[in-house]
Amino acid sequence: MADDLQLRSIFLSAVGGQGGNLLAEWIFQAATFDGHRAQAVSLPGLSQRGGATSFYLEVAAGTDRERLSKMVFSQHPVPGEVDLIIAQEFLELARLLQEGYSSPHSKIVASTHRVYTVGEKTPAWDGPVPPETLVAAARALSGEFVGFNAVELAQKNGLDELAVNAVLLGAVCASNALPISEVAYEKAIVRVGIAAEMNQRAFELGRRFVESGGHRSVESSPVEPWEDFVVARAGKLAGGLRPGFRELVTPLPGRYGQSLARLLGEALWRLLDYQDMTHGREFLETVQEVHDLDRSLRPEGPPQLTEIFAKGLGTWMAYEDGIRVAQLKTRSERFDSIRSRLGVRSDQVYEVREFLKPDAEEIYAILPTWLVDPLLALGPVRRFLERRHFPQHPRTTSLRGMLRLRMLLLLKPFRRSSWRYRKERALMRQYVLRVKDAAAVDYRVACLMARTGQMVKGYGDTRRKTVRAVDRYVAEILAPLIAFDQGYPEGRYALTLKVGSHCRRLIGKDDQGIDEAVVLARQLIERARSVSYQELLAQAETLRG
Repeated sequence: MADDLQLRSIFLSAVGGQGGNLLAEWIFQAATFDGHRAQAVSLPGLSQRGGATSFYLEVAAGTDRERLSKMVFSQHPVPGEVDLIIAQEFLELARLLQEGYSSPHSKIVASTHRVYTVGEKTPAWDGPVPPETLVAAARALSGEFVGFNAVELAQKNGLDELAVNAVLLGAVCASNALPISEVAYEKAIVRVGIAAEMNQRAFELGRRFVESGGHRSVESSPVEPWEDFVVARAGKLAGGLRPGFRELVTPLPGRYGQSLARLLGEALWRLLDYQDMTHGREFLETVQEVHDLDRSLRPEGPPQLTEIFAKGLGTWMAYEDGIRVAQLKTRSERFDSIRSRLGVRSDQVYEVREFLKPDAEEIYAILPTWLVDPLLALGPVRRFLERRHFPQHPRTTSLRGMLRLRMLLLLKPFRRSSWRYRKERALMRQYVLRVKDAAAVDYRVACLMARTGQMVKGYGDTRRKTVRAVDRYVAEILAPLIAFDQGYPEGRYALTLKVGSHCRRLIGKDDQGIDEAVVLARQLIERARSVSYQELLAQAETLRG
């Protein structure tokens, strides 16, 4: 081939319904405008909304027209031989990386926003793939990674999220990954003719953002100054709570360090918004107990136990009840978000209808204990209330519907005397004791136990199921494993940590996960009668999450 002959292969990973075909067409047309030969192929995929789709393009550039005309294009990308990978969504990029399409000579241009898969949304916890993992993989498996949240960038600049394609096209232009001029890209947008004006703006936005190095500042994620953090969180609280919030959070960095202080600050403003100052102080006092224990066990290094425990306790202390649901559903910010998301103009009328299905416990649980206890003591009444639901469909855009929910907020000052509060407080005390008891065994086991605080999720029957699952996890999995490991001090609780972590992931998958986890733990301990500890540990190492 002639020295100036260039062939560039482009693999576009898209999401059905988000215009991947349009982005491929723009690149094809732009290449043609610059006098290059190009080919675009739509590969098999799920083109319906939300499905995975992909497109493969090749662009040949050079002055030898005869050679260009004889060039034969491939119909499919070759792993390790792709020059440019474009990803509309971050996990779709991960699929291509997993299949080996990227290499050290590849460039990647990707939007880091997520459209969560069913597999990520189904587990009760630990479902979504950590973004740090995806970023690390993209950097390690490419020559250059240009990644930023294109949806967020578009929306911050008054554009619809469908403008992401054009934003990415601008990023491709700025990356110089293809022998295509800026003018050719702009002409392609005009020729295709779909929302040309908006897409031209989005193209220019993406191009300037990458050329100015904006994507690098996003990747580095600069830490928000502490004072700005405090001001921003205080601004989200009712005026009367703001001085108290500042009083509570001001000493946190000096006491716990910046990282843990931010976590506690986030939890505090949520808990103050959820209840009051007393609720926030109780949270800090309990965290301090565990922090003292943490420092006594591990004087040096990050307080990992305290961090995990604080996340679990903060989640637990903001449990959802009817009062909290009413608080969240009647906020003005919620309606602003709905109007923005749906594009409702100020002169348009819209309706919001809630679909609520509280069971009996969700209703009587917000009432005082002195009223509920005598009723539940009556067998016929208790049996009547079991499994009963009371569907509600208030229109929160109407005065009547809004008042129905707002009236529940009158019970907020009396939440501490409610039947549900007493029940949740007992569970929280049990959680604290479990963590302290585990800390007496081993620091890492204590961290594993502390993670159970985030295993309790949801409301109504879902929450009751997860509470029961945690109880079984502790009693039927962790306790037997700890007892077994204590007979092998040289193992340093390796079996407990490995099997306990795996079982926790099993439980998060679905309702049957706890049964699978219990059976697995029992089987492994039973095998100990016929194999050595090291053989048993080797078998445990083969477990998959």
